[in-house]
Amino acid sequence: MSSKDSNKQIDPVIPSSDETPTAQADTGKRRLLKGLMATAPVVMAVSSKPALANFCTVSGFLSGNLSHHDAGQRCGGKSPGYWKNNYDRHYDPEAFKQVKFRQEFGVLWYGSGGPWDADISFLTILNFEGNEDAYKFGFHAVAAYLNAVNISGYGLTPNDVAEMVAQIAGSGVYTHPGTGKTLDAQDFVEFIEQTYH
Repeated sequence: MSSKDSNKQIDPVIPSSDETPTAQADTGKRRLLKGLMATAPVVMAVSSKPALANFCTVSGFLSGNLSHHDAGQRCGGKSPGYWKNNYDRHYDPEAFKQVKFRQEFGVLWYGSGGPWDADISFLTILNFEGNEDAYKFGFHAVAAYLNAVNISGYGLTPNDVAEMVAQIAGSGVYTHPGTGKTLDAQDFVEFIEQTYH
């Protein structure tokens, strides 16, 4: 709602002199119900999207439970673009070029053009352009892993990220052990993106 809308005046219901108090009450109820009906879809749409808040853990994201969540919370994660341009602040550049997707996650990811080479590096994935990486899954998997390794309090451990990535790459979905709910590659990307500060 814009500030312009919040200052909008609501015209009072002024009954004509021939309306009874019951008719006045019915008119007021109808107006109230019409107003509620008009806003219900908006309220439902907002409340059904847990990704509008920042959930730092996958269980929080899957539950979508806003009642125990600080909507202003930031998970502190850095984006794939950050890691692409600043990996040398955290790692020796030559050593980082040797970090392989399969080595860290134990699986190959099938990008848009088929399986990646077993020796594909994190740096190569961070530099993908266009449709080489289906859903940008590898791009966000690498960033999530680097966040988990380097950022205290990120909400995911390197093992958490590796397990999610391995399950999605291997079977198409990650099944959360506590809730039994699943994330596919697109859901994973949506979850990881909202952990970035």
